[in-house]
Amino acid sequence: MSNYDYALYCRGFLFSDELLASPKKDWKCFEFAPRDGKTFYVSYDKKNEISYYTDNRKWCFIVGMAMDTVDWHMELDIICKNCVRHLNFGLTSFYEYIDNLNGRFAMFFGDEEKAVVLNDAAAMRSVYYHEKRCIISSHYEIIAEQTLENHHPYMEVYNSIDKQKPWMLPGDMTPYEHIRILTANHELDLDTLSLRRFYPRANHKKYSLKEILSILPTHLNNQMNTLARYHTPIISVTRGNDSRVTMAASKDVRHKAVYFTFANQKLNENDLNQLHRQQDCDYAKYICELYGLNFKPLVLKPPVDPEMSRIVKRNNYHQHIVSAIPEYLDNLPNGVHIQSNLIEIVRDLTYVYSKPPRNGTVHTDQEIMAGWMMYWSRRHEVIDYVNNYWDRNQWDDIYDYERVRLFYWEHRMSTWISVSPLFENDWAFNTYLLFNCRKLLEMGFCIPKYVRDKNFITKYTVHQLWPELLYRIENSDDTLFDYFEVDPCGKLPIKGHCRVESNHKGRTILTERMYGAMLGFDLPILKKDDFCEIIVDGISEEHKNLQITLSAPENSWVEKKYARVYVKVNSQIVKEDDLFDLFGCPTVLNITTNESVREIAIGLRCQKEINCEEYGNYVIVNLDSIYTSNDKLPTVQQINI
Repeated sequence: MSNYDYALYCRGFLFSDELLASPKKDWKCFEFAPRDGKTFYVSYDKKNEISYYTDNRKWCFIVGMAMDTVDWHMELDIICKNCVRHLNFGLTSFYEYIDNLNGRFAMFFGDEEKAVVLNDAAAMRSVYYHEKRCIISSHYEIIAEQTLENHHPYMEVYNSIDKQKPWMLPGDMTPYEHIRILTANHELDLDTLSLRRFYPRANHKKYSLKEILSILPTHLNNQMNTLARYHTPIISVTRGNDSRVTMAASKDVRHKAVYFTFANQKLNENDLNQLHRQQDCDYAKYICELYGLNFKPLVLKPPVDPEMSRIVKRNNYHQHIVSAIPEYLDNLPNGVHIQSNLIEIVRDLTYVYSKPPRNGTVHTDQEIMAGWMMYWSRRHEVIDYVNNYWDRNQWDDIYDYERVRLFYWEHRMSTWISVSPLFENDWAFNTYLLFNCRKLLEMGFCIPKYVRDKNFITKYTVHQLWPELLYRIENSDDTLFDYFEVDPCGKLPIKGHCRVESNHKGRTILTERMYGAMLGFDLPILKKDDFCEIIVDGISEEHKNLQITLSAPENSWVEKKYARVYVKVNSQIVKEDDLFDLFGCPTVLNITTNESVREIAIGLRCQKEINCEEYGNYVIVNLDSIYTSNDKLPTVQQINI
């Protein structure tokens, strides 16, 4: 017996319609008969929580951890009972209820006629199934042991890849021929063993940017506060934006939480990964010391015990950071790890892209999907597997959802995060992801691309929850003030100096940044002469030379002659442009005044009626920056007043 046997299939389960031997001797067993002549058998690791409830011939069984983000609790028995209550109202009511659940769980439900299994929003609780027998498990190896399944022929190819080995197998493949992984937004009928896509169920909802901004920070804050009532939050900290959002959400519970960052045993400055890791650790230590937080640097000490590596490999074919496991076990308390992944579905996905045509060749959707799976150079080798996955997972039935983002959600997260990093976390603690909630991910599909590209949502969320964290430059040890406050001729701080005038004040978008702002409308229909303007006061009265930089989002819809942008200095219009002319290329205005500058206004005025109901159709202008100086600024577009 190994010292690491406890970690084999840690937090796992086995579910079947036939009585099977428990995968491990110390696992618990449970069985239930939802209808005459039908009994289900469950074996599960005692680290799991389970719940079963039946009423009016409807039933539900849950294994794992779940949070109700409407009533804000983590009582699995209540959640299970609510699922049955909604099932009695109908499947629509049931799906709408589980759209608001977060956590990491597998859910089995049905009635006297059918039985179904699905998992949490992004399939962070891995669910594997056999294609020919009703055997469901958290680990594919458990099913293989029960069925003596043959290895998949492609595993020989996969194992032979030395360089740039993909993190996951193509499609929903596993190392075994007739065992597949259940990806997010799909459910498996346990009688017919057929898949059905249950999400999306219609075109995406039309959340406005204002709605998202009003809901998202509060939602994340409530999640963290609810989680802290039941568990000790364990939070990783780096210099990046994603971890900063997670940290910002923890502000109210920061003195109950434990924060950690990976550190090097001995820094090799020629190793870029080690250098970044050290910078992350230095930043995290600084921030945690600044706010009196419980911070633990976890020193990675590879290589790991070969027996540990063997158990990790039995749990999953791809290893993540095995050397972190001993540090988790030795230096962190019992609790739940709050991980930052999934947030990239809501913000930009600049590194997941479609390959451009070459030599006139237009690639099929399936070839592009193979590229997203990290198999671009091997797409012809795996295309049959991808085609099979495409058809089985009903990729033609996604309504108006952006395919690349839905793919990232359903495949990349379901087949990598849930079974590589999380399986290794399981040795020490369960894992919770703030964005593993279908309601939040659905909102992400309503965020216009230009807002995502600027990573505005995450920065806004940090500003609302823990604004001090924004005073650190992303991926740097420098502060904002190191860049912009070094001399009196730098950018003017705009934040806190803005007010808005509009004939639709309640439906105007104003987003203040430290040295910039975004202004626009949030209305379905704009009429001729509708206007909004941002007024910036508190300008330096000593300087008579200004430089104003304006731009418009490239993805904004407005055609030429539909909207104008104007600039006023001390209530006098000094410049007016068509909004169309600002797309993609910033306009720089240099202004010299004969009097002190009291205020500057940037405005938008509609020239015609504009229909903004189409997704992403916002009339918006960016005030990128304002500089002031005593010295005359270089001539770009000189205006004297």
